[in-house]
Amino acid sequence: VSDLPELDEGPGTALPLRLPVAVSGRIAANAETDIHRFAGKKGSPLLLEVQANRTGSPLDATLVVVGPDGQEAARSED
Repeated sequence: VSDLPELDEGPGTALPLRLPVAVSGRIAANAETDIHRFAGKKGSPLLLEVQANRTGSPLDATLVVVGPDGQEAARSED
């Protein structure tokens, strides 16, 4: 969590992230979505987490991983 400005992370404008990486984001409105892209390798483990509750945020986050085919590969409710 930081006061640094957010990158543009819309559906068509999210820049690819290079792993390993930590991303700090801010949700300013109901139903706002942050989208981040990264290249994963099948069989390689990843740790993806939302730390909102641990920092006292009231955010009720949903984390969704979508594969290159556009299909949902994983989902976690905060």
